[in-house]
Amino acid sequence: MKPAKNPPRLPESEIVARVIRNFVVKPRRQRYLTMLAKPNAHGGYGFGELAHFVDKLDLRFCKLIPGGEQYVSAVLEKIRSLTETTECYIMHENRELDGQWMDLQDALYQILGRNLGAFVIVDNGDIIYHESETMKHRYLGVRRGLA
Repeated sequence: MKPAKNPPRLPESEIVARVIRNFVVKPRRQRYLTMLAKPNAHGGYGFGELAHFVDKLDLRFCKLIPGGEQYVSAVLEKIRSLTETTECYIMHENRELDGQWMDLQDALYQILGRNLGAFVIVDNGDIIYHESETMKHRYLGVRRGLA
C-alpha cells in the first residue's frame, strides 16, 4: 500500500473559500465569501445554515449519494477512489467538530448519519462530503483545479 499523500494544508479561510467557489450556487457565493472575514466566536467558519444547505449546493458538481450507499465504508470508498489523502477539514454544526482537522475515516464515523449539517472537506476544497438534517440530503462533490 502506498503512503498517503496529504497535500500541504492551506489556511482554513482559504479552504472554506475554495469550497464556496467550487460548490455553492453562483447567486450565494459572494454572500458566503464576505462572511469569511468574520469567523465565528470559536474560530470556525460554519454558516449557521449547514443543516439546510442543500439548496445552496451547485448540483452540477455535487451528486446525491443514494440511500443504500449512505454508510461510512461506501462513502469512504468513493472518496478514496478520488484521492490518496487521509485527512480532512470539518465544518460542522457541532462546535466540538467545527474547524477541526481529522483523519478522514474517523471524521466519517463521527459525522455520517448524525443528521447534523456538516462538510467533510478533502484536498483543500476539491472534494466534499455534505450531510444535512435528513438522510435524503447527502452529497459528494468533486471539482478539481478551479478554485
